[in-house]
Amino acid sequence: MLRIERHQASDFKQATGLIVPSFPRYNWIIEYYDLNPNKTHMILNGTNIPTAKKTVRSIALKKQNLPQNGFYLGFLGNVWGYYDLSTILKAMELCHKKVPNLCMIMIGAGPEIDNLKKKSQKMQKTSRIIFLGYIQPEILFDVMGAIDVGLMNLTKNGLQDLGPVTTRFATYAVFQMPVIANNLYLENYPDELKQGLSLVPPEDPHALADIILRLFNHPEERKERAKILHDFVIKKLTWNAVTKEILDIINHDKKLKQIETMCRKHI
Repeated sequence: MLRIERHQASDFKQATGLIVPSFPRYNWIIEYYDLNPNKTHMILNGTNIPTAKKTVRSIALKKQNLPQNGFYLGFLGNVWGYYDLSTILKAMELCHKKVPNLCMIMIGAGPEIDNLKKKSQKMQKTSRIIFLGYIQPEILFDVMGAIDVGLMNLTKNGLQDLGPVTTRFATYAVFQMPVIANNLYLENYPDELKQGLSLVPPEDPHALADIILRLFNHPEERKERAKILHDFVIKKLTWNAVTKEILDIINHDKKLKQIETMCRKHI
């Protein structure tokens, strides 16, 4: 492991620049590898603009054989230790009596999927969690149309490493849905995220249950928050926009390196 870290440190120091997808990881890399902050850049993951509109909710629910009067939370991504699925299950237990047919649609799989299924069975949640596994991109239109609120909840350890905005954020937002996230380490992120995300403390099932209830009871708030996030992603987080930002950084860093080289020659 130390050998790998030494090679990684050497690679980082030789690189003209580094692209990092979260501010906590950005800060850690600079401090741990003693890097020049000017060569490290934080850029969120982007997404493709859907080629068609997401499926109308009623049709999406019918295709998934789900009740039309349900309220559907959505999880998209790899199921592993950094995602706080235990808190999500507890929050569902706390508020399911006030939210008829509360369900969670799970899109993805991973090392924690079996543990999650066992926990859901113990908490008698089997009928309210729909495990879809990994799905084909073209099916995503149908599934995302059924989801009312996206979930982006991490453990405290996950937040310290990845930050509150996961790599799946742009996919949630481009499908025009509100997203629940954690309220830590947001200070360096764009204002649109602080305005659009519904924020809760990490590992707090009562706070999460409260925000689920609020969004369930206030559909207009769901629409407003979803629009803020969607507009932000369309403007700044399409893959075209992200690629342009990266290319601008590369060109800028190349010019700086050329200037540094010329200065050394004249010393």
